[in-house]
Amino acid sequence: MEERKLNEKESLELITRLIRNTKHNLEIGDGNIFLFWGYLTVTSTAIVYLLLQLTENLMSYLAFLLIIVVGIPLSYYFKRKRLPKVKTYTDKVLEQIWGVMGSIATLTTTIFGIYYDGRLIPPLILIILSLACYITGLLIKEKVFNLGIVSFINGLNMLFYIIKEGFDSFMLLLFALSFIVMMIIPGHVLNYKAKKSCSKN
Repeated sequence: MEERKLNEKESLELITRLIRNTKHNLEIGDGNIFLFWGYLTVTSTAIVYLLLQLTENLMSYLAFLLIIVVGIPLSYYFKRKRLPKVKTYTDKVLEQIWGVMGSIATLTTTIFGIYYDGRLIPPLILIILSLACYITGLLIKEKVFNLGIVSFINGLNMLFYIIKEGFDSFMLLLFALSFIVMMIIPGHVLNYKAKKSCSKN
């Protein structure tokens, strides 16, 4: 059977539908992966900050490992529980991007937390994950993820400041604020749009 070629209008409609399906897959459920990782990171950062204020011990940075120890198993659990019925090509690309970026962030946290200077973890994680957030926004055409650029710039500023002037604990607050900007706010926006879309149907 001969395959029918799509004309320009049909091609655009197909692309639009695939993007819409991908956005729907990100939005469905009670909350989403961005909120989960955003709130987990902010909570872990608050623990590190409090431990530093109380003990002034650099081993406090090991509390960042909570993100890995708690986040990866729960993320895997949520993924298995809420697999979308139909996976688009964009879904698979996003999974690969976050898989790579997440692995780099995990290795960075582990290596710098145990063997090097844990104070470099926050800016490096911001630089890595803000790029993943921005790319996500480009793929699903969701402008709120452009906020990832703010976190990327903040991560670079923090890194240069630490190298030149040394570390100050207020940077942990900037780190937490950056995750609110690049993950928590977009996560809530996606949830709001999902509820609005469901109410129309």
